[in-house]
Amino acid sequence: MTVDQRTLLAIAVAVVLMGALAWPAAQALRPEVEREQKQICLPLEPQPWTVRPARPFTLKDFAGRDISLDDYRGRVVFLNFWATWCPPCVDEMGALEKLAKAFKGRDDFVMLAVSEDQSWKDIRTFFPRGTALTVLMDQDWTVAHTWGTQKLPDTYLVDKQGKVRHYFMNKRDWSSPQALACIQSLL
Repeated sequence: MTVDQRTLLAIAVAVVLMGALAWPAAQALRPEVEREQKQICLPLEPQPWTVRPARPFTLKDFAGRDISLDDYRGRVVFLNFWATWCPPCVDEMGALEKLAKAFKGRDDFVMLAVSEDQSWKDIRTFFPRGTALTVLMDQDWTVAHTWGTQKLPDTYLVDKQGKVRHYFMNKRDWSSPQALACIQSLL
C-alpha cells in the first residue's frame, strides 16, 4: 500500500468514526427541536417555570424616561430580551416588528424590547428609521438575570393581572398565525 493510499484509508476511517459518534448526538436533538416548535403557546413548565407574578423593573427608554413594568398593569406585556450583537435576535427582529404593527393601537397590549447592548448608539444604528417597539436598556443584564434569562433572545408573555403565563427561549416567528393566536388568547 502506498503512502497516498494509507492516507486516504486513514481519512476514510476517521470520517466513518466521526459519523458514528455524531449520529446519536444528532438523533438526540430531534425531540428537543420538535418540543420547541410545538411550544409556541404552551403554559410554562411546572418546574422551574410556573405561572408566577412578573418581577417588577424600571429601565430607561430611548428618550431617557423611566419605564416601569408596573405602568402596564391591565395590559398584556410581550417582554423580549435581545441585543444587536445576537444573531438569533437579529433574525427574530423582523417578525417582532410585524407583530408590533399587527397589534398597533391596542390599549390592552404592549411590546417591550429590553436590549442588553452597551449603548443607545448601538440601538440607534440598528434601527436607523426607528421602531414600532418600546426599546429599553438593560446594559448590565440585571433585569434579564432577575427574570432568569441566561441567553438571548428570551421572551415572556405577562397577562393583564401581571403574571408570567408563557416563556419562550430562542427566536420565534412572531408574525405566524400561531403566535398571533397565542397573544390574542391572553387579550
